[in-house]
Amino acid sequence: MEKIIALTAGLALIFMATIVPVMAQSSGASTPDVAVDVNDYLTFSISNASGDCGATSGGECPFKTGSGAVDLISTGANASAFASSKTLLSTTTNSTDGYSVTAFAVNTGTRTTALLRTGGAGGTASDQIADTVTEIANAQAENLDTLTTAEQAVDTGLAIRLTDATTSGVCREAQEDTQWGTGDDNNGAGVAQANWAKLAVAATDQGDTVYSCAGYSAGATTGSIDYFVGVTSTQRTGIYDAKVTFTSTVN
Repeated sequence: MEKIIALTAGLALIFMATIVPVMAQSSGASTPDVAVDVNDYLTFSISNASGDCGATSGGECPFKTGSGAVDLISTGANASAFASSKTLLSTTTNSTDGYSVTAFAVNTGTRTTALLRTGGAGGTASDQIADTVTEIANAQAENLDTLTTAEQAVDTGLAIRLTDATTSGVCREAQEDTQWGTGDDNNGAGVAQANWAKLAVAATDQGDTVYSCAGYSAGATTGSIDYFVGVTSTQRTGIYDAKVTFTSTVN
């Protein structure tokens, strides 16, 4: 055994080595392995697709506010409307497996439905608008409500649909057609073959998937969200609001 001592920047390094005779070679080559681990990153933004929200910039007013508010269309005992503009969800990620977008309605004010009257009490029927559309299906199964004209006359509460996911083929998958209908790439409100669903009302994300982009894309990919709201003629007067949270995460 031979003790070898070297000094590097004032630090004594002591190595123990065994000297092994090696046959002389006329030439030699070394191929070092170099491994680079590239981590996932993701950026996510929410905006109003038509830019008609005035001073707001986060897609907060698809039905607009004040004098620009969307009028509900009466159908007898019920009144309803589709949003005048859409919420645009944009995600950029380097993930090989893509990403998924989930959504839920926050249960602020101890509400049990998405829409609660300002100043109202959560859990009180007269202060909340009942959500009668079926909740987003698990595992991206088909959402069964199509909001036909007849259904618009009776359904109440807040409902959403994916209206497109078109900026990359990675988002234009068969599961989106299964989940939201083959009309989900048509931006018209109330189009045929477009499926709708209500949101889970909770304190935290319930993992209800709105859409998933299963592969890699070098650029941003997007999805647009359309909204429906319905209310009975006997609903208490007032201003009703909902807070919807969208989350994008790598797969």
